[in-house]
Amino acid sequence: MKSSDADTHIGNIEEDPRERHNPFSAKTQRKAILDFCSLNGWNNVIAVTLTFRQSRAVSVTSEQWIGAGNRGGRFHPTVIERIDQDKCSQNLRHFMNVLNSKVYGKRFKLYGKRLRFIPVIEGGDGKRLHCHAAIECPKDFDIEEFQMLAREIWETTYWGYHEVELVEDSDFGWLSYMMKLRDKEHFDLSIDWLNFYNPQ
Repeated sequence: MKSSDADTHIGNIEEDPRERHNPFSAKTQRKAILDFCSLNGWNNVIAVTLTFRQSRAVSVTSEQWIGAGNRGGRFHPTVIERIDQDKCSQNLRHFMNVLNSKVYGKRFKLYGKRLRFIPVIEGGDGKRLHCHAAIECPKDFDIEEFQMLAREIWETTYWGYHEVELVEDSDFGWLSYMMKLRDKEHFDLSIDWLNFYNPQ
């Protein structure tokens, strides 16, 4: 596909020309979300790509094995747990809770002071699940220290994978890339609204 065709491409399905004036089409949603996700007032926008582990081997007891519906057959002390969109969101929540706690300390725990964060989850259907996000580095925090802290915290989360990319001084171009229509099975569900935080 040519790069010029990217805006008319939704997942792996070409947009129906009849959808051009549909207020619920992915293109209309994308424009509305880009208008909503303003980066005005942000101190330093960091472009973040966080990659998830796609599966984990989990130890189970014989009781858990039977409780999962395995009545017959041989007992296996480990099972493979696979990631999904909900687990991605839970992992991002834990990541941000730890990062906010490290950055703001009691101000986060007592008063809810948080970093601005716009996350989008992509992948699935054979492509590794990952998150593109914009995160704000506070004015009173060293940018390199902040990036190192974010990387360290991500790699210690349950689903965190070692492939992490952080680029400082990003802008609306990164936000526009995050909101591209391709690589998303359902555009409206790809934005992780549970972890989204962008007060104006």
